[in-house]
Amino acid sequence: MHTHAQSNQRKSQQVFDPLLECLLALAKYYGHSVSPNTLTANLPLVNHKLTPALFVQAAARIQLTARIVERSLDTVNELVLPAVLLLKDDKACILTKLYGDETAEFILPQAVGNPSVTQLPLKEVSQDYTGIAIYTKPEYFFEKRADEYQVVTARSWFWDTFWRYRSLYYQVALATFFINCFVLASPLFVMNVYDRVVPNQTMGTLWVLTIGIVIIYVFDLLLKIIRGYLLDVSGKKADVVLSDILFNHLLELKLSSKPISAGAFANSFQGYESVRDFFTSATLVSLIDLPFVFLFLIVIAYIGGWIVLIPFMAIPLVVIVSLYLEIPIRNSVEQSFVGMAQKNAILIESINQLETIKSSASEGEYQRKWEYYSGLVARLGMKSRFYSSLAVNFAGFVLAMVYVLVIVAGVYAITENNLTLGALIACAILSSRTMAPLTQIASLITRYHQAKTGLQTLNRIMALPTEREDRKNYLYHPQLRGDVQFENVSFTYPNQQILALNKLSFTIKANEKVAILGRIGSGKSTVLKLIIGLYQSFSGSILLDDIDIHQLDPADIRRNIGYAPQESSLFYGTLRENICKSMPWASADDIQKVADITGISHYTNHHPSGFDLMIGENGAGLSRGQQQSVAIARAILPNAPLLLLDDTTSEMDDNSEQELRDKLKDYVKDKTLIMVTHKLSMLSLVDRIIILQNGQLVADGPKDEVLKKLVH
Repeated sequence: MHTHAQSNQRKSQQVFDPLLECLLALAKYYGHSVSPNTLTANLPLVNHKLTPALFVQAAARIQLTARIVERSLDTVNELVLPAVLLLKDDKACILTKLYGDETAEFILPQAVGNPSVTQLPLKEVSQDYTGIAIYTKPEYFFEKRADEYQVVTARSWFWDTFWRYRSLYYQVALATFFINCFVLASPLFVMNVYDRVVPNQTMGTLWVLTIGIVIIYVFDLLLKIIRGYLLDVSGKKADVVLSDILFNHLLELKLSSKPISAGAFANSFQGYESVRDFFTSATLVSLIDLPFVFLFLIVIAYIGGWIVLIPFMAIPLVVIVSLYLEIPIRNSVEQSFVGMAQKNAILIESINQLETIKSSASEGEYQRKWEYYSGLVARLGMKSRFYSSLAVNFAGFVLAMVYVLVIVAGVYAITENNLTLGALIACAILSSRTMAPLTQIASLITRYHQAKTGLQTLNRIMALPTEREDRKNYLYHPQLRGDVQFENVSFTYPNQQILALNKLSFTIKANEKVAILGRIGSGKSTVLKLIIGLYQSFSGSILLDDIDIHQLDPADIRRNIGYAPQESSLFYGTLRENICKSMPWASADDIQKVADITGISHYTNHHPSGFDLMIGENGAGLSRGQQQSVAIARAILPNAPLLLLDDTTSEMDDNSEQELRDKLKDYVKDKTLIMVTHKLSMLSLVDRIIILQNGQLVADGPKDEVLKKLVH
């Protein structure tokens, strides 16, 4: 009876998504038991549905490689089946078998969790087929016993993404090759004009050369435009993928891995900008130009003979000085990155705690910190720019000297009849072009270290553990009854030494109403956080419905638990958006129902904006009591079988609390309620009390008995 009700609940709440239903059917086809929550958790759904691109990401969660292709139905090969076919009107189906050229077997998603297998004429399906299919196949991976021989690195997330767009970078390199070859046209044109056209006054040759050089310049212009476009396209594609990977990893981080400073952590993500710019800007072009220095040296040697020794000897001089200055540049960049992290941390903390800073009259302290780190970052930036400009200016000086020395040496060669005037001018032009990329070495070094530091920081972030273990198949248990059991659970918060919970054991049956009481710091809130899976690193066992919590997908756990935390965190947006965070497809009736239960309707009914009332960051615009009402509404909206309330009425007035209490009593009749509170009045909702002290259980029993013991 309960399971049937939960199944109906899912069907009524979840938007019908054909692609999601197709993926669930494919999961079953390949032997995976998986819930919709596992597939869609943390994905940016469009209208609460998967898109073809999101389908590919979701498929990867069950070790399926998916590829979107354009194919006519008659060209689909049976070897690639099963394949998802995208149909008109946002529909989809799975082609599983072909029976000749006229009939095939299809899986048709007709309702939530209710696909059907049927045979249809291909001609009939082709009328609705959009021409786009998604091919899927299981990923190949080594058995666990081979893991110790595999080298796993977090860097693959970055390089694999750029490798995906290698064809574009190959085209950029090819365009750069021709552009550098075209550079030779100008000095050769000048040489031929001075050596052949002017002495012989052959105007026909002049115009032939002129037409040729103009054609080359036109192609040079077109190639530079194409190269810039290819860099932008590759950069944009890689940027979208990499930023998605980073942010998705951030959302999936274990809370135990979360850094203490949000501002410093946010600054680490800003390092991504320097990494992206290094690979998608003119910096990359300058890097590709460097090898062509040797091409220009060969041409100079061919035209001017021993004159090539002048730029050839100048090159190591520029390189040595640039490498010598690389050490202080690197140190400045690394120190500047740390200083920027600290500066950003102060900024974020000041914004979030502005009210407290003002009320405690500590503006001066924060101003002092800000000025100190602003000055530090400015000094380090100035130091880095000084060494960079020193290297650039020195390279420019060497370039000028090379040009002068080539002219001087060329004049002597002309007097000895070893060189022509045209060849001298060509050598002078080529020597400048040879040295030009070397003047960029210093700026390349600076940008390289900025990108390197940023990438190292991002690699450390990507190496942080996430909630979902890679390639782990979670137990398929999408609906919970509400049983909770702790067996000798001990837990310590990150960077803490004192146990928050110490060998705690208790059992709560489905539909029980339990209050957890205790002094501040006794572990009450910690119990709720462990139940909802916010922290996984603990000793002992936590069982939900007699299943170890580590076997359940965190998304399935949280879809089955309504949780109102001690701190009512609200987000910028409308009141409706804040209530519907976990269930964005909720109907107006459902929203109104939870608003009536929590008392929100008292102010929405009389406010001109109603549920479209705008709320600022951290709940600005609402009182603390109203914020708690919104947090409770968010928790009860999914109608989950297990409800966790963590002292969520501490800021409410007596009348609001009493109204909430009376209405919650009916709401939780068929649910498990676990509540942390410091108010005796809220105990009317429970039948049992658990008392904690220093993370240990000191009392557990019926409410009246425990209260009687406390009195005595």
